[in-house]
Amino acid sequence: MPLEDPDIARLKFIRDEVKHEFNLLAMRSTILVTCQSFLVVPFAILNTAQNFLWVTIPAMLICVLGIATTLLIRRPIRTAHQMIDHWLVKQARLLKDKDDEVYVTDRDKKAAHQNDESYDHVHRESLSFSRNAPLAFLIFWILALIWILVRSTATGTVMYNEFLHPRSCEIKSEQSDAPTPPATRVLNETPSAATG
Repeated sequence: MPLEDPDIARLKFIRDEVKHEFNLLAMRSTILVTCQSFLVVPFAILNTAQNFLWVTIPAMLICVLGIATTLLIRRPIRTAHQMIDHWLVKQARLLKDKDDEVYVTDRDKKAAHQNDESYDHVHRESLSFSRNAPLAFLIFWILALIWILVRSTATGTVMYNEFLHPRSCEIKSEQSDAPTPPATRVLNETPSAATG
């Protein structure tokens, strides 16, 4: 049964909605990657500091900000995925039992019998980056936060020990800085007064 005019108008509307949701998904994925790249750069720069304790707080704040932005953008990305699936299922129901060669593809016919777009492996793989990117960034920022805590604790322990035992540190530094004394000469002088 070919598509009639009301069906064609409905199909165009559904496909426009799918296109709109894909545009939103692309925009949200771009926002995610842009925000994360602007946070990774200062995080990497702070990790090169010689005195890491001075930059611990800013580095931790960057990690918390990275986690927050990832969690904030994750929900809108998932919503866009759900809306795309929703509209594709509606399209599949509309195209069920239709044999119009212009509008109906083989993928549409398969989807019509499944009533679910999640079976479509090509569709799932095409969205895998935007689906998995928030989770990857979230794992990265959690590991980065753990790294900062471990590194600052180790650095703080060394500095704390130097603070508690400053004299032993000074002695060690004095010993390492002291010049090597010149070799002493043994003088075999006979006292002239004693032999006299």
